[in-house]
Amino acid sequence: MGELPSDGSPMVTVIVLTYDHAQFVAQAVGSVLAQDTPWPIRVIVHDDASSDETPEILRRLAIDHPGRFELRLRDTNVLSTGVNPSVEILRDVTTPYVAWCEGDDWWTDPHKLRRQVEFMQDNDWCSVVHHDVETVVEDGGSDDYASHLRKLLAQPWRREQRLPGVRIAHGNFIMTCSAMVRRSRLRERALAAVFDVQPGDFVTFALALEDGDIGFIPESMAAYRIHGGNFWARPRDDRTGEEQRALWFLAAYAVDPMRSEVRKILTGRATARADREPATGSDSTIPQGVAEHDDLAVACGEATELADENALLREERDALVGSRGWRLLERARRVRAALDSGGRRGAHRD
Repeated sequence: MGELPSDGSPMVTVIVLTYDHAQFVAQAVGSVLAQDTPWPIRVIVHDDASSDETPEILRRLAIDHPGRFELRLRDTNVLSTGVNPSVEILRDVTTPYVAWCEGDDWWTDPHKLRRQVEFMQDNDWCSVVHHDVETVVEDGGSDDYASHLRKLLAQPWRREQRLPGVRIAHGNFIMTCSAMVRRSRLRERALAAVFDVQPGDFVTFALALEDGDIGFIPESMAAYRIHGGNFWARPRDDRTGEEQRALWFLAAYAVDPMRSEVRKILTGRATARADREPATGSDSTIPQGVAEHDDLAVACGEATELADENALLREERDALVGSRGWRLLERARRVRAALDSGGRRGAHRD
């Protein structure tokens, strides 16, 4: 039946991340505290130095609900310094399962956590389980984005009870407020390397799905609020750059079959881009430290086979080998070799 704490310790850690959510945060925290479970849960509320009234609201909630949640109020915004607060919290989590409710969303079913834990216990193959969500458009929210999101959430393939874990590599379709992750599937070394890679939920889900598949419960148990501050409401170029960087990270730090799937996607995108325009020898979306040389040699061999069939692809591959991105990948190999021999690596930045 899966992992069951025998000493009365919490079964699930719930992470609530807040930043300038004064309008919404009381509802978010209240919906977590309203969960009806037969076992304890641990609730961590992290505010990343909000500039509005969010910290004051959280302090009042802590007084009104003594001992119900851990309040972490930052004086400085850690995300802007290259630290992913969700991942940092995850590294200290010891409960069997982890769930999220961001400060601008809320849970609509008091049995959400119980339902998801039961699903996990009944299905050892499941590393991440999610469910239907309601979408709510607030003032300033994009109706176009809401329409696009609702179409995605309604896709029949997304609603299969079981999907292969590598499916996440093609794009995140799991709403953070609906997700529960099996903590034992998250490797410590990979989490330690995440630093400021975004989107953090996508990277976390992908790492958890290195070993396991995606489960789905066809009931709406949370609400996702659409407003001007959502990640997907940002300019497309900003989002695309971060998603590409996340894929490069996974190409380096994930293990098979996730790593191979990600690398196939990156190879396909590079080929498609080269078909549209000449190679420039540089790619600003590639972060420092992303892959090992021996794995890339395999990918290079595959590219050579394609090049034998197509002279244009051969020329583009040669340009890639001389690019800044390839040099960064070589640097990653040396850094990881140092880690294996007991060295210590500092945080990487773009």
